[in-house]
Amino acid sequence: MKKNLFIIMLAFSLLAFPCGNSFAKKAKKYDPIKAPVVIKTEPEEKEVQENIPDINEIEVKETKEKAADVKKDAADAVQEESSEVVETADTKAEEKKEDVKTEPVVHIVPKETPKLIKGNPSNTEIEKFFVDFANLQNKHNIKALKKVYTDDFINTDGYNKTQLFALMNRTYAAYPDLKTEYLVKSISSTKHFAMANVTQKVTATTKDTSKITKDKGTYTATLETIVYLKKIGKEWQIYSEAVLSEVSKLSYGMAKDVSGIIDAPQKVLAGSDYSASVTVETPSGYSSIASVNNTQVVEGYNMSGESFRQVPSDSGTVERVLKANNLNNNEAVVVSVGFTKLTQDMFKKAKMDISGLMILMRRVDIVPENSNHKTDNKAKNEKK
Repeated sequence: MKKNLFIIMLAFSLLAFPCGNSFAKKAKKYDPIKAPVVIKTEPEEKEVQENIPDINEIEVKETKEKAADVKKDAADAVQEESSEVVETADTKAEEKKEDVKTEPVVHIVPKETPKLIKGNPSNTEIEKFFVDFANLQNKHNIKALKKVYTDDFINTDGYNKTQLFALMNRTYAAYPDLKTEYLVKSISSTKHFAMANVTQKVTATTKDTSKITKDKGTYTATLETIVYLKKIGKEWQIYSEAVLSEVSKLSYGMAKDVSGIIDAPQKVLAGSDYSASVTVETPSGYSSIASVNNTQVVEGYNMSGESFRQVPSDSGTVERVLKANNLNNNEAVVVSVGFTKLTQDMFKKAKMDISGLMILMRRVDIVPENSNHKTDNKAKNEKK
């Protein structure tokens, strides 16, 4: 009897109080939809039901608390990281200060920014210089022009100030109405020095009348020149100049209306051979002869040993191989052209009349041979 009663009580306790672990698992997985709560109508049971907290509310509350904890932990982590960064920067700053104190100073930061260098000449100032320079040249005012050049003037042809003005005096004497015009293409300047790239155009009429054509000759020239200036006090002066290219034409009689072009290199090596030619448009009814020669630019152009050849009517070109001087003097290719016309005298005999003369010139710069760059015969053979 006692044994049966004990078994009945044990079974009742298992039904009324199930195992704790299985109950906890069921409480966490509680689903109101699968296991709906039955609300009774008795007042007493309703009050008890209201006092029991809702499992969904518990889960929401726990979720919010966990989110708040996570947010707080993240904020604390950010604060710790920022404090570590600040500490690292301060540490580096302190280390840098210690380095500056213990090591030699290699860089000094000025307290104020240096002021820009002022006083460089403007382009208009240099342009005005060439306007005044051209006016003095057109007036042939030698006395005033001497003040434009420095006493130590030297150009790339080797002319000093004395030689330059000796040539200038002869030129003004041969061409009394010589006029010069400058076109300033570019200017590069500092406070006391300037370099101007200019185009110089010259027009003139000869003083003397040709005994052959019985008229005065017309002269035209175009030069591309680099002029070097320096400022002495308040005035700009020329201390050097380099002629980059120069072409000119002096013509008499009917040759004033005839065009001619010289084809020649602008630079050649000293002592080397080079080819130069002239092409002339000979008018109908005329024939022409031409000579091609070269001369050194040494205080003017001196011609010698001219030999004339008939200009072919089909090509109009005469060519010649010239040898550059080995004295390192710049030179010019000079071409003389004569135009003739067949006429008859009073006895109806044929005669040749020289109706026009033309002298063309083109500058050729001589490049000195650099002895430091010479190669022996063995090196030349190996190169071949």
